[in-house]
Amino acid sequence: MRRREFVTLLSGLAISWPLTAHSQGTRPVIGFLVSGSADSFAIFVDAFKQGMSDNGLIQDQDYVLDLRFADGDYSRFPALAAEVVQRKPAAIIVTTISAARAAPQATKTIPIVMTGLIDPVGIGLINSLARPGGNKTGLSNIAQDVMPKLVEILRAAFPLMKNIAILFNPTNPANRELVSQKFPVQASSIGVTLRPVEFKGAKELDSTFAALTHEPPEALVVMSDAALTTTVNASPRWR
Repeated sequence: MRRREFVTLLSGLAISWPLTAHSQGTRPVIGFLVSGSADSFAIFVDAFKQGMSDNGLIQDQDYVLDLRFADGDYSRFPALAAEVVQRKPAAIIVTTISAARAAPQATKTIPIVMTGLIDPVGIGLINSLARPGGNKTGLSNIAQDVMPKLVEILRAAFPLMKNIAILFNPTNPANRELVSQKFPVQASSIGVTLRPVEFKGAKELDSTFAALTHEPPEALVVMSDAALTTTVNASPRWR
C-alpha cells in the first residue's frame, strides 16, 4: 500500500462514519498512538493533515485528530490505546509494533492502521501482508532486510574493520529481534564482531556514550527508534 492509498484508506474511513453522527454535528475521530513526542512527530502530523487535505478532508472541519504520545515509553501504549478507544474513533493509527500490539487488546472492531512497521508478519502481528486478518491493515517496511545490510556496507567501505557497535532501544521488539538475530547472521558472514549497546532513556544517554569511549568501536550503527529520535531532538548537545 503506497502513501496515497494509505491516506485514501483513512479518508474513506472518515467519510464512511455513520451518517447519524454527521447529522448530529459529530466529526469522526482519528486516533494516533505515537511512540515519540509531540515535537519529534510534528512533521508527520503535518504530512498527514496535508494528505487528508489533498483528499478533500480538513482537520477540525471534517475530522478530529486524537494524538497520544508515549514519549519513548512503550509500556504506556495499553493505557493510551484504552483512552483512544473511549472516544470511539473511526480508525486508530499505530506508529510502532508495541502500539500495534496494544490497540487490538483495546478493540476488535475499530480499524487499526499500521504506518510502515518492521516485519509485522515475522513477529506474528498479522497473518500476511496480503491478508493481515482481524481489524488490522496498513504498511510494512523492509528495515529487517535493509538495516543488517549497513554492516555489509561499512565493511565494504572499510575492509579492515572488525568491531561495530549497534545502539538500539531494547524495549522496541522489532529492534531487539534485529539485533539478536538478523545482525549477527550478517556480521558472521563477513567476519565482523558486533557489540550491542542498549539505549535505556534520555537520562542515560551521556553515560552510554561515555562507556563507548572507554572501549571505542570502529563504527556505530544507530537503530531507528522514536525514543532515540525524541532524545536527540530535545537535547541541543546532540544536534
